[in-house]
Amino acid sequence: MNPIQHWLDTDGDYMEGLALLGSQVSPFLFACLSKGENTYNRNRLREELQKQIPVSDPAVLPTTPADREVHRPAAVLQLEQEAQKLMNERVELKARLRARMDSPDADGRQADALRILAIGKELDSLFGKIGFWREHGYLPIDQSPDEAQEQVLTLMNVRTYVSRYRSLLKKLPADSPRRVEAQRLLAHYETEKQRIENENRTRTI
Repeated sequence: MNPIQHWLDTDGDYMEGLALLGSQVSPFLFACLSKGENTYNRNRLREELQKQIPVSDPAVLPTTPADREVHRPAAVLQLEQEAQKLMNERVELKARLRARMDSPDADGRQADALRILAIGKELDSLFGKIGFWREHGYLPIDQSPDEAQEQVLTLMNVRTYVSRYRSLLKKLPADSPRRVEAQRLLAHYETEKQRIENENRTRTI
């Protein structure tokens, strides 16, 4: 199996994934990812590694829901197993609750009923993730408040570079040899800025 696909399927070690990515991305992005693992960086690393999978090999990159059902990664199988355990537990609790309907143990019935409700919410979350994977081919990754704040800081940093290179280009003479590099860097940071802003908009929908 393609080592990158194996990493994606097994949700591999972050540093191993970074090594697999190597020089396939810009130095700026690689430097950002090299700062360490967090939810945002792992999600971005996964996205970049997915781009390295040869599209021509359908066995490596399932492109349809039917293909993905055949090539379910370990992380999805684990979600399905968790969902099955919860459904089994819910069946047992409902049976016990019915058997206790005439029981004086009101506290026990209430505890069972609350657990059934909690299981329903857990199943909604699990099936939501599984459904997301079936539609998109990868699992959604939750962000903690700290990680969301880190992404905001990253966006602010990128915006600073955009402003810096825009200002520099206004000051440089038209024939300056520095203009080409400044234009390249400006385009890079503008693209990165747009990507992060698009991700933020997607998460708020």
